[in-house]
Amino acid sequence: FLDILFIGRIHPIKGLDILLIALKNVKQKIRLTIVGNPEDIAYRNLCKRLISELPKEIQANFANEVPHQTINQLIKDHHIFCLPTKGENFGHAIFESLAVGRPVLISDQTPWRNLKKYRAGWDLPLNEPAGFTQTIEECAAMNAEQFNEWCRGAWQFCNNYIETSDIRQQYLKLFS
Repeated sequence: FLDILFIGRIHPIKGLDILLIALKNVKQKIRLTIVGNPEDIAYRNLCKRLISELPKEIQANFANEVPHQTINQLIKDHHIFCLPTKGENFGHAIFESLAVGRPVLISDQTPWRNLKKYRAGWDLPLNEPAGFTQTIEECAAMNAEQFNEWCRGAWQFCNNYIETSDIRQQYLKLFS
């Protein structure tokens, strides 16, 4: 199984429906864990319907609310983090995934770009859902050595970001 994690509000802007539509055409065995508060009940119902239409090889479940202090371990317990969002100013869950060495599969609507070049993940256009399907298939076909290479790439990408940005000062200012 490829274990995929989605963390985000259950709202159209976060793109859970895009992920579920992409999964419809995946032939590999997938387990998707969905963590997030439903802000839009009609949208959550749409996502539940899409889940019911997935092939039997795809298991998708809504998780109970997760305490923030357990998020890092939850991310580590999955192979990739996926958020096909329609827009993020920063994307804290994306950053947290990279920081614990998990590749991310996200849209190109975030500041996190050129991820594939660094083997940290994939930032794909939302208007090409087949790209999400293909990337998930490629991830599911990775062997342990390839997966570990992408995990190291994710961690290194995050480390480079921390070293070259003023994020340390921003966090210190935020929490002082």
